[in-house]
Amino acid sequence: MREGFFLNHPAKGWETGLPVGNGRQGAVLFGTAETEKILLNEESLWYGGKQERGQEAGREKLAELRSLLAEGKAEEAQRLCGRYLSSYPRYMNPYHPAAEAILTFWGMEAEKEGEAYRRGLDWQEGEVWVESGTQRRVLFSSSHDQVTLLHLESKRGKRWNMELGLNRRPFEQEAESAEAAIYLSGQSGEGGVHYCVGCMAGESDGSWKVEGGYLVLQEASFAELLFCVCTDYEGEDAKASCKNRLERAKEAGYEEVYARHKRDYAAQYNRMQLQLSFDEELSKLPADVLLKRAGEPKVRAYLTQLLFSYARYLLISSSTNCLLPANLQGIWNGSFTPPWESGYTININLQMNYWMADAAGLGECFTPFLRLLERMLPNGRETARKVYGCEGFVAHHNTNLWGDTDITGLWIPAACWVTGGAWMANQVYQHASYEENEKECFRFWEKLCVSFMDICKERAMAVW
Repeated sequence: MREGFFLNHPAKGWETGLPVGNGRQGAVLFGTAETEKILLNEESLWYGGKQERGQEAGREKLAELRSLLAEGKAEEAQRLCGRYLSSYPRYMNPYHPAAEAILTFWGMEAEKEGEAYRRGLDWQEGEVWVESGTQRRVLFSSSHDQVTLLHLESKRGKRWNMELGLNRRPFEQEAESAEAAIYLSGQSGEGGVHYCVGCMAGESDGSWKVEGGYLVLQEASFAELLFCVCTDYEGEDAKASCKNRLERAKEAGYEEVYARHKRDYAAQYNRMQLQLSFDEELSKLPADVLLKRAGEPKVRAYLTQLLFSYARYLLISSSTNCLLPANLQGIWNGSFTPPWESGYTININLQMNYWMADAAGLGECFTPFLRLLERMLPNGRETARKVYGCEGFVAHHNTNLWGDTDITGLWIPAACWVTGGAWMANQVYQHASYEENEKECFRFWEKLCVSFMDICKERAMAVW
């Protein structure tokens, strides 16, 4: 019996698709019967390179702003704060999709999405699935092998045909084909990471060929497809890494990659379980029906249990064996202009992603959070020096894959806020208490305290 939730209709967009992830790479399955779509993402595929945005404001400008505040001229101080301290360019670049894979089927019986159709997420196995009257699909993403795999199988033994293409409109640059694989590659903006997106044909009882940049499959009753996205964020050759991972996974075979995925995922997920309510009749209802009945106490308890399990699944999928923490959308994004750049908003959102990590038995998922804070340290020292003329470390309310610490945005009450790094360091302290290693956070706090003592100004009656 599957553990998770299901729906009786395909996704209308990527936001309502079903996500899988291996920490570095994410994918979303839409579940459409005759034209399937899979969104592909990679944690470090952001647009553009590291930016130098901070202004050289320093102590003199800071002293002027303090004087205005002391005189009660808050509006004037805020207006000048935007000119003196705000970074230029104002905003960071966004997190971008890697590609879409579009699979078109023909030769199958006409699909009728109704009682025979279901798609769902199984967080006990770490996979998503689609079942229709004629076909079964399973998608998972392996942390061990750093690939995403799709298994397609006819339910009645009837053979079908399929073609698959990759697209990255409007940012397609280089495309190439091999005997049983297709690739898109390029650079994500000036100074940005180089990337490679690949799809390779796996085992099938049909015949594969590559034609016009499409993977074409004919007369098959089952098939396996492998996907991979790589960048040079760590200095690796993106194309070579992508091709090597696909080839190694194909050589290992679907069953072996699947078994390793299930073993690794279960080792994390099975550490704990929350059971508030179980009603077999509720488990037979689609998720959207359950949400409409959320006012019923029994349904609310069941939904709370589902959401807790789903949250653990998403944290494992976006924060295992990776370099960067989960952003505003985890690692899943289908837009080149996502809300708030799909970045790291560190005035609460990034912290919220990891509030549950230790308490939910997923302490190792906190590691990419620590890595990002480490990356921010040298930038934060420079921000402290340039913007405020002080020692120590300062970060504001946004950062990105480069560990940017400068002021971001135009709304001054949010932008000129110097405690982003402090809030992150406080979360490190809470994590360290679970690890019984509170000293872990001292190197962050030492630099933060220096900057606060330098920035803060004592007023009358010992008020700072």
